[in-house]
Amino acid sequence: MFFSDSRGWLPNKALRRTRHSQSEASHLNALLDRPRGERRMKAELERLNQVWTRAWLDRDAAVVDRIMGPEFVYIAPSGQILDRQTMLAIIRSSTYSLTSGGRTEVSVVSLGPDAAAVVSRWQGEGSYEGRAFRDDHRCTSVFVRQGADWRMFLEHCSAILVR
Repeated sequence: MFFSDSRGWLPNKALRRTRHSQSEASHLNALLDRPRGERRMKAELERLNQVWTRAWLDRDAAVVDRIMGPEFVYIAPSGQILDRQTMLAIIRSSTYSLTSGGRTEVSVVSLGPDAAAVVSRWQGEGSYEGRAFRDDHRCTSVFVRQGADWRMFLEHCSAILVR
């Protein structure tokens, strides 16, 4: 087998004689593994996004609590900023319920090996404190991997306005 370089064709054994430093080999391995790592990251976060959505539909505060990072912030379509404790109080409230909901148009954007943004469209209906709501939002969630687990640190949703 032959490979091409700037001087023409070289036999395969010429490539085998080339020695790379440990750091060059590590860098090369990281480059070769990047697509696999990014695919794995995207699959993990798409699944976690589904778990997050299901937890809100089921009012499963324990799951929401595990996914949120310690400094979690939610920015509502109104611009209101809600912290982690406020969000947990909402999901635990007997006055909160979702009758339907789901996320579509999900895409994962890698921000590095341990951080990513998940962009999605949330559509749902429910009520809170006696007021019915119907949502159609574009949401961005920022996740950071801590050890083996992904944590959501920010979710920002904007209303999709029909013109």
